[in-house]
Amino acid sequence: MRILRVNMGQLKVAYEELPEKWQLIGGRGLIAKIMNKEVPPDTDPLDAKNKLIIAAGPLAGTLAPQLGRISVGGKSPLTLGIKEANAGGPAAQKLDRLGIRAIVVEGTAASGEFYLLKISKDEAVLVPADEYKGMRIYKMVEELYKKYDRKSAIICVGIGGERQYKAATVSLTDMLGDPSRQAARGGLGAVMASKGLKVIIIDDSGTPPVDIADKARFKDTVKFWVDYISKDVICQQFSTFGTPFTIAMNCYLGTMPGNNYTTGRPEGFEQVTGEVMKRNMMERGGKMHACMPGC
Repeated sequence: MRILRVNMGQLKVAYEELPEKWQLIGGRGLIAKIMNKEVPPDTDPLDAKNKLIIAAGPLAGTLAPQLGRISVGGKSPLTLGIKEANAGGPAAQKLDRLGIRAIVVEGTAASGEFYLLKISKDEAVLVPADEYKGMRIYKMVEELYKKYDRKSAIICVGIGGERQYKAATVSLTDMLGDPSRQAARGGLGAVMASKGLKVIIIDDSGTPPVDIADKARFKDTVKFWVDYISKDVICQQFSTFGTPFTIAMNCYLGTMPGNNYTTGRPEGFEQVTGEVMKRNMMERGGKMHACMPGC
């Protein structure tokens, strides 16, 4: 497995081998390892010394349930500490099939310049992306898919990131190609945009399936895990209502922060519970789908 280093100041991209001691680490664990090793604790989150790290788990490409989420991390403009936000979508699976455990973005591009990072089995290259500056996320993704393979996964930032709002998110496309998955915690969209990185395109076309050493044993383990979670009441609620299932539960427990943490039960929460959101979606002709392949 490899780490893809992206130097925005020099506009250079290079691969390095994932250290042996990190072979079984992914996601937020790997983000913490890299941040602690490479970023001084007093670094300003929007400074060139901060790093944006996008990391998948060691089993992301296997399609095993719940193991294909992707983590986005760096020093947070909101908390001033190491922050990780994760999301669904197919990005992690595609990175794994490309043999990439993490993308480490460092340095900053020239002021006002934005770039697109395209990753495929043949190349990893930075190209100018100023044409997408100021464009809303859904419109931008629509335009990107006119140039790039529709099956590619897209990671991007919008206007909030460009303006370096401290709550800006990193958006990721779902299995339908919509940028509906958000790595929303910690303002990491501002960090990504501060680097001058607007978009990452991950194209895994032409790559073979992830190699599994003991396929029979792995299959048996996954079957056991699927059977186990299919009988779990909480997991079934998530399957039925998605993540919004937790809204009502947390509000009734008084643990849903609201009004700058002055209340644990925000007023009007009944309008956005999982039950209400699913009903509205069904009435509009929508349907439930998994947050990522294999979920």
